[in-house]
Amino acid sequence: MPISTDASASPSWLGSLVSVRPISASASASQQTGLSPYQFVMRQRLEAARHLVTTSDTPLSEIAERTGFANQSGLSHAFRRHFGYPPVTLRRQTLV
Repeated sequence: MPISTDASASPSWLGSLVSVRPISASASASQQTGLSPYQFVMRQRLEAARHLVTTSDTPLSEIAERTGFANQSGLSHAFRRHFGYPPVTLRRQTLV
C-alpha cells in the first residue's frame, strides 16, 4: 500500500491499516522507523514535494496542495527546515 501524503494521516489511520489500537500503531511505527508517525508522514510529504519540484513544472502552490500543505508558504517553510533550502532554489538549480 502506498504511503499517504494526506495531512490527516494519524496513529488512528495507521492503526486501521493493521487492525491495532492507535497507541500501539504509534509505538510500532516509532520502533520501526525511528520517527513519530507525524515525522514519518511529513518526511514522505516532503520527499513527494521534492520529486515534483525536480521533475515537473507544476506551480509550487499546486505542489503544496497535492502534498498536503495548507499553502505554498507552509510547503516552503517545511521544505527549508527539512532540506536546508527552499523549493524555489531547488527548482532553479534543476532548470539550469
